Amino acid sequence: MPDMQPEIPWDGPAEAPPPEPPAEPPTQEEPPTFDPSNWYLSQSTFKDYLMFRKREMCGEVFRLKNLLKDPRFERQDTEEMKAGRYFEMLATGYVNPKEGEVQPERYKVATERAKKGDLKPAFENAKKQAENFFKVLEGYGMEIVCRGKMVYDKRRRIRGLIDVIAKLPNEEGWGLFMGRAYNFDGMKVMTIPPYESCIYVDDDGVEHHGCIIIDLKYSGLLHNRWVEGGWESGMVAEDASHRIQALTYSAMLNLPFFYLVFSSKNTEVLFFRMEPRNDTKNLHMKAMGEALNMILVTEELGDFTDHRDGNLVYFPSYNRCLECPLAETCKHYERIPKPQLEYIDRIDYLD
Repeated sequence: MPDMQPEIPWDGPAEAPPPEPPAEPPTQEEPPTFDPSNWYLSQSTFKDYLMFRKREMCGEVFRLKNLLKDPRFERQDTEEMKAGRYFEMLATGYVNPKEGEVQPERYKVATERAKKGDLKPAFENAKKQAENFFKVLEGYGMEIVCRGKMVYDKRRRIRGLIDVIAKLPNEEGWGLFMGRAYNFDGMKVMTIPPYESCIYVDDDGVEHHGCIIIDLKYSGLLHNRWVEGGWESGMVAEDASHRIQALTYSAMLNLPFFYLVFSSKNTEVLFFRMEPRNDTKNLHMKAMGEALNMILVTEELGDFTDHRDGNLVYFPSYNRCLECPLAETCKHYERIPKPQLEYIDRIDYLD
């Protein structure tokens, strides 16, 4: 006979499990807000504002990107941009492997590959160019006194991220370095500010004399005068973007400003001293002050409009709209290109 299982007493159906609590509705992110009381104008926002004033940027894009910091307008990384940040990480001294500082986690893989000699070519070039940066400092006897620092001009309400502030060792070194700057015609620049007047005060209150600002660029546009953002001797100051950054930072800290440009394609390096002439610094800072006031007043009114003629902010353009994150919902989206009017008012081929 089969084994008999002991009989288990039955006390009726088990109690039904308690009902699960209703699912909480998904939390909606708070819409981004703008706090004018704690807002500083940056040179990059100023550049975008000028584009808006020229109708080269939609006002709504300007507002979301620069005032509300909408993540939809964050630039997507390219391989070259990643290599450029790797260069900055090494060159600016945030992480100087020679000093044994801790590497940021996002560059851990690149760092390990560098030790094995297994970097991608783009990152290998960035590493070589970072080494070239330290060679430039060593060649001139420069010492870094500040790196990767956000500085604030509280009176003007302007801010800027400084790559490097370096100092020359003494007055003799200062004169030799500053005297080496020539313009593109080979004429020597004679305006050398006094060593003692170029002062940077660090966070510990220590005064450093003979200081300059060095902004580092990692670019594939060396010797390219035809593209915005290009670097060509004698043409750098013609580029509005380069001009704005140089004027802003030199005015904020009252120090000489230099671009040190490293090629992303090879190990070529260009060095530019940006020398404001006449009253350009004061005029530039006045323009930034006017832009700051206009931005704050306009945002307070809640209607970011073009104050020249009262038109609404939307300046649609087929080519800009193509890649705009607002395209799917924007009622001003331009789906086909509009013809642009061009006047023919002369002929010169019969002269």
